[in-house]
Amino acid sequence: MEITPPPVDLAAVAPLVVLVVFASVLLLLELVLRRPSGGLLAVIALIGLAGALAATLSLWNTSGSAFGGTLITDNLFVFFAALALVATGLTVVISIDHAAPRQGGGEYYALLLFAAAGAVLLASANDLLLVLLGLETLSLSLYALTGYMRGRSVSLEAAMKYFLMGAFSFAFLVYGSALIYGVTGYTNLTGISASVRSVQDPAVWMLVGGMGLLLVGLCFKLSLVPFHMWTPDVYEGAPSPVTGFMSVVTKAAVLAAFLRILLGALPALQVEWAAILWALAILTMVLGNAAAVTQSNIKRMLAYSSIANIGYMLLGIIPGSGLALGSLLFYLLAYIFMNLGAFAVVVAVGRNSEEETRLEHYAGLATRNPLLAAAMVVFMLSLAGVPPTSGFMAKLLVFGAAVQSGYVDLVVIGVLTSAIGVFYYLRVVALMYMRPPMHQVLPVRVTWPLGLVLALTAAVTILVGVLPYFPTELARQALAQVGIP
Repeated sequence: MEITPPPVDLAAVAPLVVLVVFASVLLLLELVLRRPSGGLLAVIALIGLAGALAATLSLWNTSGSAFGGTLITDNLFVFFAALALVATGLTVVISIDHAAPRQGGGEYYALLLFAAAGAVLLASANDLLLVLLGLETLSLSLYALTGYMRGRSVSLEAAMKYFLMGAFSFAFLVYGSALIYGVTGYTNLTGISASVRSVQDPAVWMLVGGMGLLLVGLCFKLSLVPFHMWTPDVYEGAPSPVTGFMSVVTKAAVLAAFLRILLGALPALQVEWAAILWALAILTMVLGNAAAVTQSNIKRMLAYSSIANIGYMLLGIIPGSGLALGSLLFYLLAYIFMNLGAFAVVVAVGRNSEEETRLEHYAGLATRNPLLAAAMVVFMLSLAGVPPTSGFMAKLLVFGAAVQSGYVDLVVIGVLTSAIGVFYYLRVVALMYMRPPMHQVLPVRVTWPLGLVLALTAAVTILVGVLPYFPTELARQALAQVGIP
Protein backbone atom coordinates (compact mmCIF):
# COMPACT_ATOMS: atom_id res chain seq x y z
CA MET A 1 0.00 0.00 0.00
CA GLU A 2 1.47 3.29 -1.11
CA ILE A 3 1.24 6.20 1.31
CA THR A 4 1.02 9.61 -0.34
CA PRO A 5 2.13 12.45 1.92
CA PRO A 6 0.12 15.67 1.78
CA PRO A 7 1.62 18.51 -0.26
CA VAL A 8 3.81 20.84 1.76
CA ASP A 9 3.09 24.54 1.45
CA LEU A 10 6.28 26.19 2.68
CA ALA A 11 4.86 29.70 2.34
CA ALA A 12 2.10 28.90 4.84
CA VAL A 13 4.54 27.66 7.48
CA ALA A 14 7.42 30.03 6.69
CA PRO A 15 6.82 32.26 9.76
CA LEU A 16 6.83 29.18 12.02
CA VAL A 17 9.96 27.75 10.39
CA VAL A 18 11.84 31.04 10.75
CA LEU A 19 10.92 31.35 14.43
CA VAL A 20 11.87 27.78 15.28
CA VAL A 21 15.16 27.97 13.36
CA PHE A 22 16.26 31.19 15.06
CA ALA A 23 15.16 29.90 18.47
CA SER A 24 17.30 26.80 17.89
CA VAL A 25 20.26 28.98 16.85
CA LEU A 26 19.93 30.96 20.08
CA LEU A 27 19.97 27.76 22.13
CA LEU A 28 23.06 26.52 20.27
CA LEU A 29 24.89 29.81 20.82
CA GLU A 30 24.11 29.62 24.52
CA LEU A 31 25.55 26.10 24.53
CA VAL A 32 28.64 26.73 22.41
CA LEU A 33 29.68 30.16 23.68
CA ARG A 34 30.40 30.34 27.37
CA ARG A 35 29.21 33.88 27.85
CA PRO A 36 27.53 35.17 24.70
CA SER A 37 26.80 38.87 24.53
CA GLY A 38 23.26 39.69 25.57
CA GLY A 39 23.09 42.37 22.90
CA LEU A 40 24.15 39.88 20.20
CA LEU A 41 21.50 37.38 21.27
CA ALA A 42 18.83 40.08 21.27
CA VAL A 43 19.84 41.20 17.77
CA ILE A 44 19.62 37.60 16.50
CA ALA A 45 16.17 37.24 18.06
CA LEU A 46 15.05 40.50 16.43
CA ILE A 47 16.36 39.35 13.04
CA GLY A 48 14.36 36.14 13.40
CA LEU A 49 11.22 38.06 14.34
CA ALA A 50 11.73 40.46 11.42
CA GLY A 51 12.05 37.51 9.05
CA ALA A 52 8.92 35.88 10.44
CA LEU A 53 7.05 39.19 10.18
CA ALA A 54 8.12 39.63 6.54
CA ALA A 55 6.99 36.07 5.74
CA THR A 56 3.67 36.77 7.46
CA LEU A 57 3.00 40.07 5.70
CA SER A 58 3.74 38.45 2.33
CA LEU A 59 0.59 36.35 2.85
CA TRP A 60 -1.70 39.43 2.95
CA ASN A 61 -4.54 39.06 0.43
CA THR A 62 -3.48 35.51 -0.51
CA SER A 63 -6.34 33.70 1.29
CA GLY A 64 -5.34 30.07 1.16
CA SER A 65 -5.16 26.92 3.22
CA ALA A 66 -2.45 24.33 3.67
CA PHE A 67 -1.91 20.80 4.95
CA GLY A 68 -5.36 19.51 4.16
CA GLY A 69 -7.10 22.64 5.34
CA THR A 70 -5.70 22.48 8.86
CA LEU A 71 -3.90 25.84 8.44
CA ILE A 72 -5.46 29.02 7.05
CA THR A 73 -3.41 31.93 5.68
CA ASP A 74 -6.07 34.61 5.29
CA ASN A 75 -5.88 38.28 6.23
CA LEU A 76 -7.26 37.54 9.68
CA PHE A 77 -4.28 35.30 10.32
CA VAL A 78 -1.89 37.97 9.05
CA PHE A 79 -3.47 40.60 11.33
CA PHE A 80 -3.24 38.53 14.53
CA ALA A 81 0.16 37.00 13.73
CA ALA A 82 1.70 40.38 12.84
CA LEU A 83 0.50 41.90 16.12
CA ALA A 84 1.95 38.98 18.07
CA LEU A 85 5.30 39.24 16.29
CA VAL A 86 5.54 43.02 16.75
CA ALA A 87 4.71 42.65 20.45
CA THR A 88 7.38 39.95 20.79
CA GLY A 89 9.93 42.23 19.13
CA LEU A 90 9.12 45.05 21.54
CA THR A 91 9.46 42.61 24.43
CA VAL A 92 12.91 41.59 23.23
CA VAL A 93 14.02 45.23 23.15
CA ILE A 94 12.55 45.88 26.60
CA SER A 95 14.44 42.85 27.92
CA ILE A 96 17.91 43.88 26.69
CA ASP A 97 18.93 45.59 29.94
CA HIS A 98 16.72 43.56 32.27
CA ALA A 99 18.11 41.16 34.84
CA ALA A 100 16.28 38.09 33.50
CA PRO A 101 18.26 37.49 30.26
CA ARG A 102 21.54 37.73 32.16
CA GLN A 103 20.78 34.34 33.69
CA GLY A 104 20.93 32.77 30.22
CA GLY A 105 20.07 35.07 27.37
CA GLY A 106 19.98 32.35 24.71
CA GLU A 107 17.36 30.37 26.59
CA TYR A 108 15.35 33.48 27.43
CA TYR A 109 15.10 34.81 23.89
CA ALA A 110 14.57 31.31 22.49
CA LEU A 111 11.59 30.84 24.79
CA LEU A 112 10.15 34.14 23.60
CA LEU A 113 10.48 32.97 19.99
CA PHE A 114 8.93 29.58 20.77
CA ALA A 115 6.04 31.37 22.49
CA ALA A 116 5.63 33.59 19.42
CA ALA A 117 5.58 30.44 17.25
CA GLY A 118 2.75 29.07 19.36
CA ALA A 119 0.85 32.33 18.95
CA VAL A 120 1.34 32.30 15.16
CA LEU A 121 0.16 28.69 14.99
CA LEU A 122 -2.96 29.57 16.99
CA ALA A 123 -3.73 32.44 14.62
CA SER A 124 -3.70 30.12 11.60
CA ALA A 125 -5.13 26.93 13.14
CA ASN A 126 -8.23 25.57 11.43
CA ASP A 127 -8.25 22.31 13.33
CA LEU A 128 -8.87 21.61 17.02
CA LEU A 129 -5.71 19.50 17.22
CA LEU A 130 -3.60 22.41 15.96
CA VAL A 131 -5.39 24.76 18.37
CA LEU A 132 -4.31 22.46 21.20
CA LEU A 133 -0.77 22.22 19.81
CA GLY A 134 -0.39 25.98 19.39
CA LEU A 135 -1.84 26.72 22.81
CA GLU A 136 0.44 24.23 24.53
CA THR A 137 3.51 25.55 22.69
CA LEU A 138 2.66 29.06 23.86
CA SER A 139 1.83 27.93 27.40
CA LEU A 140 4.91 25.78 28.02
CA SER A 141 7.16 28.66 26.99
CA LEU A 142 5.31 31.02 29.30
CA TYR A 143 5.54 28.61 32.24
CA ALA A 144 9.33 28.59 31.87
CA LEU A 145 9.55 32.35 31.36
CA THR A 146 7.40 33.05 34.43
CA GLY A 147 9.86 31.22 36.68
CA TYR A 148 12.93 32.36 34.77
CA MET A 149 14.34 34.44 37.64
CA ARG A 150 15.09 31.39 39.73
CA GLY A 151 16.53 33.39 42.61
CA ARG A 152 13.12 34.88 43.46
CA SER A 153 10.76 32.64 45.41
CA VAL A 154 7.74 34.64 44.25
CA SER A 155 8.71 33.93 40.64
CA LEU A 156 9.00 30.19 41.22
CA GLU A 157 5.70 30.17 43.09
CA ALA A 158 3.99 32.02 40.24
CA ALA A 159 5.39 29.56 37.69
CA MET A 160 4.13 26.57 39.68
CA LYS A 161 0.65 28.08 40.06
CA TYR A 162 0.50 28.92 36.39
CA PHE A 163 1.66 25.44 35.37
CA LEU A 164 -0.78 23.54 37.61
CA MET A 165 -3.80 25.65 36.71
CA GLY A 166 -2.79 25.78 33.06
CA ALA A 167 -2.52 21.99 32.87
CA PHE A 168 -5.92 21.66 34.55
CA SER A 169 -7.53 24.07 32.10
CA PHE A 170 -5.90 22.29 29.15
CA ALA A 171 -7.74 19.12 30.15
CA PHE A 172 -11.03 20.97 29.59
CA LEU A 173 -9.90 21.83 26.07
CA VAL A 174 -8.98 18.21 25.33
CA TYR A 175 -12.28 16.84 26.67
CA GLY A 176 -14.26 19.51 24.85
CA SER A 177 -12.49 18.68 21.58
CA ALA A 178 -13.17 14.97 22.13
CA LEU A 179 -16.89 15.58 22.66
CA ILE A 180 -17.17 17.74 19.54
CA TYR A 181 -15.28 15.13 17.52
CA GLY A 182 -17.55 12.40 18.87
CA VAL A 183 -20.66 14.28 17.72
CA THR A 184 -19.47 15.61 14.37
CA GLY A 185 -16.72 13.20 13.36
CA TYR A 186 -14.39 16.12 12.59
CA THR A 187 -11.63 18.05 14.30
CA ASN A 188 -11.31 20.36 11.29
CA LEU A 189 -13.23 23.57 12.02
CA THR A 190 -14.70 23.75 8.52
CA GLY A 191 -15.93 20.17 8.80
CA ILE A 192 -17.39 20.84 12.24
CA SER A 193 -19.31 23.85 10.91
CA ALA A 194 -20.85 21.77 8.11
CA SER A 195 -21.78 18.90 10.46
CA VAL A 196 -23.22 20.95 13.33
CA ARG A 197 -26.27 21.98 11.33
CA SER A 198 -27.39 18.36 10.95
CA VAL A 199 -26.91 17.33 14.60
CA GLN A 200 -30.17 16.20 16.25
CA ASP A 201 -31.26 15.71 19.85
CA PRO A 202 -29.92 14.32 22.13
CA ALA A 203 -26.48 14.65 20.49
CA VAL A 204 -26.90 18.43 20.38
CA TRP A 205 -26.52 18.55 24.16
CA MET A 206 -23.21 16.72 23.90
CA LEU A 207 -22.18 19.30 21.31
CA VAL A 208 -23.14 22.17 23.63
CA GLY A 209 -21.25 20.46 26.45
CA GLY A 210 -18.15 20.19 24.28
CA MET A 211 -18.45 23.87 23.38
CA GLY A 212 -18.76 24.73 27.08
CA LEU A 213 -15.60 22.79 27.95
CA LEU A 214 -13.71 24.53 25.14
CA LEU A 215 -14.88 27.90 26.46
CA VAL A 216 -13.63 27.04 29.96
CA GLY A 217 -10.14 26.31 28.66
CA LEU A 218 -9.98 29.37 26.42
CA CYS A 219 -11.46 31.66 29.09
CA PHE A 220 -8.71 30.57 31.47
CA LYS A 221 -6.06 31.72 29.00
CA LEU A 222 -7.90 35.03 28.53
CA SER A 223 -8.28 35.56 32.31
CA LEU A 224 -12.05 35.93 32.16
CA VAL A 225 -13.85 35.88 35.50
CA PRO A 226 -14.23 33.39 37.20
CA PHE A 227 -11.19 31.79 35.52
CA HIS A 228 -8.87 34.66 36.43
CA MET A 229 -7.54 33.54 39.82
CA TRP A 230 -4.03 32.84 38.57
CA THR A 231 -3.53 36.18 36.85
CA PRO A 232 -2.52 38.62 39.65
CA ASP A 233 -0.02 36.21 41.22
CA VAL A 234 1.55 35.23 37.91
CA TYR A 235 1.76 38.83 36.68
CA GLU A 236 3.43 39.86 39.94
CA GLY A 237 5.90 36.95 40.02
CA ALA A 238 6.98 36.89 36.38
CA PRO A 239 9.76 39.20 35.13
CA SER A 240 8.17 42.49 34.08
CA PRO A 241 9.00 42.12 30.34
CA VAL A 242 7.46 38.64 30.40
CA THR A 243 4.37 39.97 32.16
CA GLY A 244 3.92 42.58 29.45
CA PHE A 245 4.43 39.93 26.75
CA MET A 246 1.97 37.59 28.43
CA SER A 247 -0.67 40.27 28.80
CA VAL A 248 -0.82 41.08 25.08
CA VAL A 249 0.46 38.16 22.99
CA THR A 250 -1.64 35.56 24.81
CA LYS A 251 -4.74 37.67 24.26
CA ALA A 252 -4.02 38.16 20.56
CA ALA A 253 -3.39 34.44 19.98
CA VAL A 254 -6.31 33.10 22.03
CA LEU A 255 -8.74 35.67 20.62
CA ALA A 256 -7.80 34.45 17.14
CA ALA A 257 -8.65 30.88 18.19
CA PHE A 258 -11.83 32.20 19.85
CA LEU A 259 -13.01 33.72 16.59
CA ARG A 260 -12.06 30.66 14.53
CA ILE A 261 -13.94 28.29 16.83
CA LEU A 262 -17.04 30.34 17.69
CA LEU A 263 -17.65 32.09 14.36
CA GLY A 264 -15.95 29.59 12.06
CA ALA A 265 -16.94 26.22 13.55
CA LEU A 266 -19.91 26.91 15.82
CA PRO A 267 -21.95 29.75 14.30
CA ALA A 268 -25.07 27.58 14.60
CA LEU A 269 -24.68 27.74 18.41
CA GLN A 270 -24.35 31.53 18.57
CA VAL A 271 -27.41 31.89 20.80
CA GLU A 272 -25.84 29.58 23.38
CA TRP A 273 -22.29 30.92 23.35
CA ALA A 274 -23.40 34.56 23.17
CA ALA A 275 -25.46 34.07 26.35
CA ILE A 276 -22.45 32.56 28.13
CA LEU A 277 -20.12 35.35 27.00
CA TRP A 278 -22.73 37.98 27.99
CA ALA A 279 -22.58 36.80 31.60
CA LEU A 280 -18.79 36.45 31.56
CA ALA A 281 -18.37 39.96 30.13
CA ILE A 282 -20.40 41.50 32.98
CA LEU A 283 -18.50 39.57 35.66
CA THR A 284 -15.15 40.37 34.09
CA MET A 285 -15.73 44.11 33.66
CA VAL A 286 -17.12 44.54 37.18
CA LEU A 287 -14.69 42.41 39.14
CA GLY A 288 -11.61 43.41 37.12
CA ASN A 289 -12.12 47.11 37.75
CA ALA A 290 -13.33 46.74 41.34
CA ALA A 291 -10.35 44.60 42.35
CA ALA A 292 -7.85 46.92 40.63
CA VAL A 293 -8.89 49.78 42.92
CA THR A 294 -7.63 47.95 46.01
CA GLN A 295 -4.17 47.05 44.68
CA SER A 296 -0.97 48.56 46.05
CA ASN A 297 1.33 46.80 43.57
CA ILE A 298 1.33 48.20 40.05
CA LYS A 299 1.81 44.80 38.39
CA ARG A 300 -1.20 43.42 40.22
CA MET A 301 -3.14 46.56 39.31
CA LEU A 302 -2.25 46.07 35.65
CA ALA A 303 -3.23 42.40 35.99
CA TYR A 304 -6.76 43.36 37.02
CA SER A 305 -6.72 46.06 34.35
CA SER A 306 -5.92 43.33 31.84
CA ILE A 307 -8.86 41.30 33.13
CA ALA A 308 -11.19 44.30 32.77
CA ASN A 309 -9.99 45.03 29.25
CA ILE A 310 -10.69 41.51 28.00
CA GLY A 311 -14.20 42.03 29.33
CA TYR A 312 -14.54 45.07 27.07
CA MET A 313 -13.14 43.08 24.15
CA LEU A 314 -15.89 40.51 24.57
CA LEU A 315 -18.35 43.22 23.53
CA GLY A 316 -16.74 42.94 20.10
CA ILE A 317 -17.39 39.17 19.90
CA ILE A 318 -20.87 38.71 21.36
CA PRO A 319 -22.84 40.48 18.58
CA GLY A 320 -20.97 38.56 15.87
CA SER A 321 -21.40 41.42 13.37
CA GLY A 322 -18.69 42.78 11.11
CA LEU A 323 -18.83 46.17 12.83
CA ALA A 324 -18.35 44.63 16.27
CA LEU A 325 -15.52 42.36 15.15
CA GLY A 326 -13.77 45.28 13.45
CA SER A 327 -13.95 47.23 16.69
CA LEU A 328 -12.45 44.22 18.49
CA LEU A 329 -9.46 44.14 16.15
CA PHE A 330 -8.94 47.88 16.62
CA TYR A 331 -9.18 47.49 20.40
CA LEU A 332 -6.60 44.70 20.39
CA LEU A 333 -4.15 46.73 18.31
CA ALA A 334 -4.51 49.74 20.60
CA TYR A 335 -4.25 47.64 23.74
CA ILE A 336 -1.02 45.94 22.69
CA PHE A 337 0.89 49.22 22.37
CA MET A 338 -0.50 51.02 25.41
CA ASN A 339 -0.12 48.01 27.71
CA LEU A 340 3.40 47.15 26.56
CA GLY A 341 4.32 50.80 27.02
CA ALA A 342 3.02 50.72 30.58
CA PHE A 343 5.11 47.64 31.36
CA ALA A 344 8.17 49.30 29.80
CA VAL A 345 7.73 52.06 32.40
CA VAL A 346 7.46 49.39 35.12
CA VAL A 347 10.79 47.94 33.93
CA ALA A 348 12.42 51.38 34.02
CA VAL A 349 11.15 52.29 37.49
CA GLY A 350 12.10 48.86 38.80
CA ARG A 351 15.73 49.53 37.82
CA ASN A 352 15.83 46.25 35.85
CA SER A 353 14.97 44.27 38.99
CA GLU A 354 11.63 43.20 40.41
CA GLU A 355 11.68 44.91 43.78
CA GLU A 356 10.28 48.40 43.11
CA THR A 357 6.78 47.58 41.88
CA ARG A 358 4.68 49.09 44.64
CA LEU A 359 2.64 52.16 43.77
CA GLU A 360 4.57 54.22 46.31
CA HIS A 361 7.67 53.85 44.14
CA TYR A 362 5.95 56.06 41.54
CA ALA A 363 5.59 58.98 43.93
CA GLY A 364 7.49 61.99 42.59
CA LEU A 365 8.46 60.26 39.33
CA ALA A 366 7.83 63.52 37.46
CA THR A 367 10.79 65.09 39.25
CA ARG A 368 13.01 62.02 38.94
CA ASN A 369 12.42 61.55 35.20
CA PRO A 370 9.91 63.93 33.57
CA LEU A 371 9.87 62.19 30.18
CA LEU A 372 9.24 58.77 31.73
CA ALA A 373 6.39 60.21 33.79
CA ALA A 374 4.91 61.87 30.70
CA ALA A 375 4.99 58.54 28.84
CA MET A 376 3.24 56.84 31.75
CA VAL A 377 0.55 59.53 31.67
CA VAL A 378 -0.12 58.71 28.01
CA PHE A 379 -0.49 55.00 28.77
CA MET A 380 -2.65 55.50 31.86
CA LEU A 381 -4.96 57.94 30.05
CA SER A 382 -5.28 55.52 27.16
CA LEU A 383 -6.06 52.57 29.41
CA ALA A 384 -8.64 54.76 31.15
CA GLY A 385 -10.21 55.65 27.81
CA VAL A 386 -9.52 59.39 27.87
CA PRO A 387 -9.44 61.24 24.49
CA PRO A 388 -7.54 61.69 22.24
CA THR A 389 -5.74 58.41 22.94
CA SER A 390 -6.25 55.08 21.17
CA GLY A 391 -7.90 53.65 24.28
CA PHE A 392 -10.71 56.17 24.00
CA MET A 393 -11.28 55.41 20.33
CA ALA A 394 -11.18 51.66 20.99
CA LYS A 395 -13.86 51.84 23.68
CA LEU A 396 -15.94 54.21 21.58
CA LEU A 397 -15.93 51.77 18.67
CA VAL A 398 -16.65 48.71 20.80
CA PHE A 399 -19.45 50.37 22.74
CA GLY A 400 -20.94 51.86 19.58
CA ALA A 401 -21.00 48.49 17.81
CA ALA A 402 -22.59 46.82 20.85
CA VAL A 403 -25.32 49.48 21.01
CA GLN A 404 -26.12 49.02 17.31
CA SER A 405 -26.47 45.28 17.94
CA GLY A 406 -28.89 45.84 20.82
CA TYR A 407 -26.58 45.15 23.76
CA VAL A 408 -27.30 48.42 25.54
CA ASP A 409 -27.17 46.72 28.96
CA LEU A 410 -23.58 45.62 28.40
CA VAL A 411 -22.59 49.09 27.25
CA VAL A 412 -24.10 50.73 30.33
CA ILE A 413 -22.13 48.38 32.57
CA GLY A 414 -19.03 48.96 30.46
CA VAL A 415 -19.29 52.74 30.80
CA LEU A 416 -19.86 52.55 34.57
CA THR A 417 -16.93 50.22 35.12
CA SER A 418 -14.76 52.41 32.89
CA ALA A 419 -15.49 55.26 35.30
CA ILE A 420 -14.09 53.08 38.10
CA GLY A 421 -11.03 52.45 35.94
CA VAL A 422 -10.41 56.17 35.58
CA PHE A 423 -9.90 56.35 39.35
CA TYR A 424 -7.12 53.80 39.67
CA TYR A 425 -5.36 54.85 36.46
CA LEU A 426 -5.36 58.51 37.45
CA ARG A 427 -4.18 57.54 40.92
CA VAL A 428 -0.83 56.61 39.33
CA VAL A 429 -0.73 59.99 37.56
CA ALA A 430 -1.48 61.78 40.83
CA LEU A 431 1.30 59.90 42.59
CA MET A 432 3.83 60.87 39.92
CA TYR A 433 2.96 64.58 39.85
CA MET A 434 1.36 65.46 43.18
CA ARG A 435 3.26 63.40 45.74
CA PRO A 436 6.92 63.73 46.74
CA PRO A 437 9.03 60.57 46.97
CA MET A 438 8.36 58.75 50.23
CA HIS A 439 12.09 58.18 50.77
CA GLN A 440 15.39 59.23 49.29
CA VAL A 441 15.62 57.82 45.78
CA LEU A 442 17.95 58.25 42.84
CA PRO A 443 16.87 59.59 39.45
CA VAL A 444 15.42 56.94 37.15
CA ARG A 445 17.74 56.17 34.25
CA VAL A 446 16.20 54.99 30.99
CA THR A 447 18.50 53.08 28.61
CA TRP A 448 18.24 53.79 24.90
CA PRO A 449 16.51 50.48 23.98
CA LEU A 450 13.88 51.11 26.63
CA GLY A 451 13.55 54.73 25.56
CA LEU A 452 13.02 53.61 21.96
CA VAL A 453 10.15 51.32 22.99
CA LEU A 454 8.61 54.04 25.15
CA ALA A 455 8.76 56.59 22.32
CA LEU A 456 7.30 54.16 19.78
CA THR A 457 4.46 52.88 21.97
CA ALA A 458 3.53 56.39 23.16
CA ALA A 459 3.52 57.71 19.58
CA VAL A 460 1.33 54.85 18.34
CA THR A 461 -1.01 55.25 21.32
CA ILE A 462 -1.62 58.88 20.41
CA LEU A 463 -1.59 58.57 16.60
CA VAL A 464 -4.05 55.67 16.51
CA GLY A 465 -6.42 57.70 18.67
CA VAL A 466 -6.11 60.82 16.51
CA LEU A 467 -5.92 59.06 13.12
CA PRO A 468 -7.89 55.80 13.44
CA TYR A 469 -8.54 55.33 9.71
CA PHE A 470 -5.55 53.10 8.88
CA PRO A 471 -6.07 50.45 11.60
CA THR A 472 -9.84 50.40 11.03
CA GLU A 473 -9.25 49.89 7.31
CA LEU A 474 -6.84 47.02 8.04
CA ALA A 475 -9.46 45.43 10.29
CA ARG A 476 -12.13 45.87 7.61
CA GLN A 477 -9.96 44.22 4.96
CA ALA A 478 -9.06 41.35 7.27
CA LEU A 479 -12.72 40.62 8.00
CA ALA A 480 -13.97 41.21 4.45
CA GLN A 481 -11.68 38.54 3.07
CA VAL A 482 -13.15 35.89 5.39
CA GLY A 483 -16.69 36.85 4.42
CA ILE A 484 -17.58 39.17 7.32
CA PRO A 485 -18.80 42.53 5.91
